Amino acid sequence: MSPMNAWLAVRGLRTLPVRLKAQEKSVLDVIDFLRNDPRIERIFHPTCNGEMQKDLANRYLKGYGSLLGVVLKDANPTIIESFVDALHHFTLAYSWGGFESLILPVFKGNNQDELEARGLALGQLRMYIGLEETEILIEDLKQALDIAYQVKM
Repeated sequence: MSPMNAWLAVRGLRTLPVRLKAQEKSVLDVIDFLRNDPRIERIFHPTCNGEMQKDLANRYLKGYGSLLGVVLKDANPTIIESFVDALHHFTLAYSWGGFESLILPVFKGNNQDELEARGLALGQLRMYIGLEETEILIEDLKQALDIAYQVKM
C-alpha cells in the first residue's frame, strides 16, 4: 500500500462510526416508510423478520447495516424496470459500502426461470442506503413506486 493510500484509509476510518450511525438511522427510516406502503410485499433486514429474529439481532449486533432487500408486490418486468428507471437518487450498481444509495434488481430481463429455481421473487431488489438526506430518499422511492404502479397513494 502506498503512503497516500494508507493516509486515505486512516482518514476514512476516522469518520466511519459517524457515517455508519447516520446510515443506520436512514435505513430504519426508509424501512418504516416501506413497511407502510401496500406495494411492498416483503422487506429483508434484521429488523423485519419477526420478533425472534429482531431479538437475536439486538443480542448479537451493535447496529444494523444499511443493506436491505425489498420485494415489490405483484411485480412484473415492466414494473421493475419502471421503478428502477424512475429513481433519481439511487444508482443502479452493486458496490455496497460507499456513501451513495444504490439499487440492484435480481431480475435481469432473461433470468425469470433461474430466479424461480433459486426461490427468489421476480420483484426482489437489493438496496443500499447511503448518506443522502433520508427525506430525499423516501420521496424518491415514493415517486418511483407511483410511476411504476401508475397510482397516486
